[in-house]
Amino acid sequence: HRDATEEYLYFVAGQGNLSIDGKTTAVKAGFGVFMPANAEVTFEATGTETIRAVQFFAGQGPETKYLNWALAEGT
Repeated sequence: HRDATEEYLYFVAGQGNLSIDGKTTAVKAGFGVFMPANAEVTFEATGTETIRAVQFFAGQGPETKYLNWALAEGT
């Protein structure tokens, strides 16, 4: 996906592979990540632990995509 604003992630639990503009990095609990505006980002969880991360957007707008997810789940 791509978001129009900068994005920051802090992984609290779990592990996976995060790709930003084609460069893949293994991430795990305790890692912080900066994603530039309009970067192409993909994530693949590895292992069996549930991924838990805190996400920050540097500007309003992209977070609204999660509202649709919550409504689909009935929360």
